Amino acid sequence: MKWKKLIVVLIEMLIIGMTIEVVSARPTSEEIIQPQYFGDKDQLHLMFDPDSSYVYRGAIYLAYWWYWDGETEIFDGSKDYIVVEIPWEIKINEEWKRLFENDVPFVYIKVWENYKFAVGTPIVSMDLNPKYIGGYWFTFAKIKVPGDDDVPGGIVYVGVRPKQEYLGMELTTLELYYHTWDGSDAVELSVSIVTSIIFPPKAAEALFGTLGSKILSGVISWTLSELLGIQVRGGWKKDITAQVKISYDAYPERNYPPPNPPCVGGICPTNIWGEQR
Repeated sequence: MKWKKLIVVLIEMLIIGMTIEVVSARPTSEEIIQPQYFGDKDQLHLMFDPDSSYVYRGAIYLAYWWYWDGETEIFDGSKDYIVVEIPWEIKINEEWKRLFENDVPFVYIKVWENYKFAVGTPIVSMDLNPKYIGGYWFTFAKIKVPGDDDVPGGIVYVGVRPKQEYLGMELTTLELYYHTWDGSDAVELSVSIVTSIIFPPKAAEALFGTLGSKILSGVISWTLSELLGIQVRGGWKKDITAQVKISYDAYPERNYPPPNPPCVGGICPTNIWGEQR
């Protein structure tokens, strides 16, 4: 019957039209769809920056950057953590000798103005478990900074006043960022670094009674729980080491102070600067 043939023709035309529409919707080889990533490990950058470090009134402020490429997280999640570890004491002849005049590091945080309430108060403490490096035990000062995962970046300034007899020493320091992500299992639950502590002749003579420079090297480790002070549930970490020279000649001098007072007894006011990078 004619009406049946007409229906068949209409159905075939409809199928052809749908096929053409689907094919035309496919991207061509010149049209590349960029995926959207939020808070991925390769977007995060860490570094120690000598040019951002500075000297002010007898203290050296060491600058540890963190910053993200692009967007970070699109949803609010648990706090992330930035951790800096720096050698602080050495045990010689059963006596602990502090390498700096200050009891604990001075700590200041610099972030973008819009994120000044997204970074928590820094927590300064001494590691409970000494590390064995080149035949000697060292304790490390730990700075832990909690922050929201949408903070695009900032600087952790670690202020030290070196003892005069130890000037010129070089220390291996650790900077670590832990990104909490409750939907994943935590991987790499420990951090191991190769460390080298170099004492120039004057410092080596004062500490060890030896002539010439002295170099102490070794591999040391922390668990993530040890670094963060919490039990980790899920997420990823990224870390770098930096060989830092403790010398007034290594960094530019400034004639104005940081805006806020330093940490005292482990209680540290958060300092937020309004200027952008």
